[in-house]
Amino acid sequence: MKHLWKYIAGALAFALPVASCSDDNTSDFPDKEWGELTAPVLTVSEEEITLDANKADQEALKFSWTAASVVTRSSSVEYDLYLNIEGEDLFKGIKREWGGEAGLTISFTHEELNDLIITTFGGKSGERFAFRACVYAHTDNYLIEDKTSEEVAFAATAYAAEVVKPASLWMKGGACEYGWDKAIELPQGDAGTYTAENVVLKFGKPADNKGFKFYVEENGSYPFYGQKIDGEFGQIQTFAIANDGDSQFYPLQYDYTSGIYTVHVDLNTMLLTLTRTGDVTEFDPETALYILGDNMENGWDMVEANALLLVGENIYENTNIYLKPESSFKFYFYDWTEYIRDEAAGEYWTLMKKGGDDGDIRFIPGDQGLGEGYYTVRVDLNTLKVTLTGGTAPSYPETLFLFGPATEAGWDLGNFIPLTKTSNGVFQVKGVNIDVGTANPDDNKGNGFKFGVSNSEWSTEYGAKEAFDDHDGQQGYRGWELAQSSNQFYPLLMGQASGVYDITVDFTTMVVRFEPSQDPDYPTALYILGDAMPHGWDLGQAVAMTQTAPGIFTAENVPVKVGTANPDDNKGNGFKFIISNSEWSTEYGAKEAFDDHDGQTGYRGWELAQSSNQFYPLLMGFGDGNYRITADLTTMTVRFEAM
Repeated sequence: MKHLWKYIAGALAFALPVASCSDDNTSDFPDKEWGELTAPVLTVSEEEITLDANKADQEALKFSWTAASVVTRSSSVEYDLYLNIEGEDLFKGIKREWGGEAGLTISFTHEELNDLIITTFGGKSGERFAFRACVYAHTDNYLIEDKTSEEVAFAATAYAAEVVKPASLWMKGGACEYGWDKAIELPQGDAGTYTAENVVLKFGKPADNKGFKFYVEENGSYPFYGQKIDGEFGQIQTFAIANDGDSQFYPLQYDYTSGIYTVHVDLNTMLLTLTRTGDVTEFDPETALYILGDNMENGWDMVEANALLLVGENIYENTNIYLKPESSFKFYFYDWTEYIRDEAAGEYWTLMKKGGDDGDIRFIPGDQGLGEGYYTVRVDLNTLKVTLTGGTAPSYPETLFLFGPATEAGWDLGNFIPLTKTSNGVFQVKGVNIDVGTANPDDNKGNGFKFGVSNSEWSTEYGAKEAFDDHDGQQGYRGWELAQSSNQFYPLLMGQASGVYDITVDFTTMVVRFEPSQDPDYPTALYILGDAMPHGWDLGQAVAMTQTAPGIFTAENVPVKVGTANPDDNKGNGFKFIISNSEWSTEYGAKEAFDDHDGQTGYRGWELAQSSNQFYPLLMGFGDGNYRITADLTTMTVRFEAM
């Protein structure tokens, strides 16, 4: 590495005497004799090492080397250790500088080496890597030539995926009754075995390919248990970290049919058993007619709740659609064939199939004097008539207040914390300071809270549907289901810490949502639009996403058209995100442009930024289909998953 300096120094040594104009007898230029180092000899403590999470802080591997002596000159020597996968350029791998310690050694603990394998080299749990290493000796004197040791070889195996056996497993997936929104609990029976009965599983059509997997924690991500890759159906594999990949159980591929099942998981034998015990009616999304619009419970999402099912020839009906006076809606088939109100007809509740030049003409219940409530909605495509019957809204409290030891209000009637009514039967309060308290031998629950309809008198109360107390060593109720009762909710028992929370009470579903307070830097709504989406760049019909946590938004079963590549444009159709569907405002997209520049491939990835760059699924190997799209503003990443 010093040869260039040799030539420069030599040229200067030759040129300077020639250029001298002095007649005095100056001394000769100082001797520029070159020095060099002797090559260090590197050894490694182990040629084969299996890393152990139970020895995380213990030394796993030590590199030692002999000193590189300086010949003809004196100078301090510095050392760098280089390490890379066998077959790769050693000097483009990991560099670790020697810190000048007394011994010429560099060590790695089990945890350090495992993190290196996982984060730097993309290793999976239990994966073995063959490495090469060398030591590079050098000085700060350019006249001394550096030296590199001979390479040494060793192999290291990352932490094995641990089989965790919690008190309960949690089942989620598109085939489950609650999809990805709510987990199904499988309590532990005998050690390492888990069972849930009367589990409703709907697998859909082969193109839907709905599956499920099992989580160690109710709201967890990794580790989870999925179908063993390349294994027979029912064989279980542990997916401990993101690098291990993703795999679900897809029973439909193995001739299972939708139904009611007993689900049994044995983590001792790593086997799943499904026993069918009953029938279920399968919802076919492609045969339904959907009522979609603004100020509706499910907005523009095609979900089973707003599907009108076929009850006669060309007649569709849903007996439980919640409407408000200001709701404005139209009807769509799964392929987005659209039916709007026929404003030229003599009767208001007449519809027509929308043509290319027709406007956005909707039905609005309030225009016909209809109030808020649940309706039976019937559409007869033979007569092109819409019929609404019912409309009786359930009776919900008009006011609600929060109190209890976990709150600043305590039991002080008159100072209860008011909740804001956000819709009929739904109340919310944001930014509440909650002190969960501490557990002690006499009472492990900590501090609780409940709700009352009055702040001036002790009257109707709402709380947990069952008592949280432990009886005779048996664990009491744990959950957020609501009932007219005096039972309190105890956040400490459900793993929550003291902090600031947003609390939502929903009497329409009789559940309480207890969530960390929304970060003001995150948007409260997010929508998807672009050529890859069903309505392209129509802002008013951009795909609405559901906020699952502060800064995290998800939309499921989004029909995506990736487009095709052509010589002028190989990207296909793209999409991005926007925080409003009523005005062009803040957008989120890919962190860099996907365009190819000067023959170089542009950005490929799912990293998110506040930008107008689009994501192009075609460029990343995806085809047309239904996808779950998640925008995570806490990590600034997008997940794009087939459903």
